[in-house]
Amino acid sequence: MSSVCVVTTLRAPLHETLMFVNYHLNIGVDHMYLFFDDPADAAADVLARRSRVTSVRCDLEFWNGHTSPTPSSIIERQRLNARTGLDLARRAGFEWIVHIDSDELLYSEQRLDELLADVPDDVQALKFPTMEAVLDRLEYHRPFEEISQFKVHPASLGKKLLVTPEERNRLSRDAADFRRRLRWARLLGCVSVPADGYLRGHVEGKSAVRTSADLQGLDCHEPIPTARETVRASVADRAWLLHFDCRGFAGWKAKWQKLNRTGNEWMSKHRRRNVQRFAAIEETGDASRLSTFYKELYFVRPYDRFILTRLALLRRLGLDPMLFNDREEVGSTDPMSASLMTEK
Repeated sequence: MSSVCVVTTLRAPLHETLMFVNYHLNIGVDHMYLFFDDPADAAADVLARRSRVTSVRCDLEFWNGHTSPTPSSIIERQRLNARTGLDLARRAGFEWIVHIDSDELLYSEQRLDELLADVPDDVQALKFPTMEAVLDRLEYHRPFEEISQFKVHPASLGKKLLVTPEERNRLSRDAADFRRRLRWARLLGCVSVPADGYLRGHVEGKSAVRTSADLQGLDCHEPIPTARETVRASVADRAWLLHFDCRGFAGWKAKWQKLNRTGNEWMSKHRRRNVQRFAAIEETGDASRLSTFYKELYFVRPYDRFILTRLALLRRLGLDPMLFNDREEVGSTDPMSASLMTEK
């Protein structure tokens, strides 16, 4: 099996952070490098005793050691932290590193370390396509456990990832088939398939990358190779990135208020338009309109769920609740004694 670590810049509620960490350590991740965007985050103290977790508080002392002043963009802070995490992973001898956010879970039909062990030696990066969480209520207490339906999207590859011609043709066919199924969904009356984008968050997925690759660092979705270089890559066949772009109305409102304040040059066009709509509605002070807009973005009506499922555009998954527990604390000798994931 291959050794693998995860690097994340995070700012999340304590219980969600613990679920995020426990889940990945239970599916085959060897170590978590966590960079707390809020240096006072309580999770940094709670996780300090965990041998398989490295917690870094991103305070002024930390940033002064890397750059000055503190980067104002979350994207830039993520890139800098990922670069630090890559350096730490190389020194620790881990073979693979994955840069993900705290609202994302790596989903595989086998243990992650076993999946990566099967990757051919000449492949330096494995891309995980995105599946996006679909909501059916305003608030969740344990969203990773309670949300079980996901929109499916084909893989998206950047220009710096090089795949074989055969795989490139397969991905092209997958994308064309996806567009056909979207058209069928619209013809059948699905209002949950907007013209400007099926997913509300990102479609780029995330990448597992060999630490031995010749890299400048790690971007949010893919590795950053050295100048004029490309990275030999492949797309995971039975593994995805589960993106919980929204986990409840209150958190969504706070997140989008911040998105509106901090600029949107890095957003997709449809994301930018939706943030602008959010800002316009919020200015009216009409809470009812805001919750209606929230439901429009993230809810899928029952008829649409039926059609999208039949068209393989929507998938129901069940994650074993035991995967979100701290197995070290309860003394389990087999972290995979329960089934990894099941499809409901």
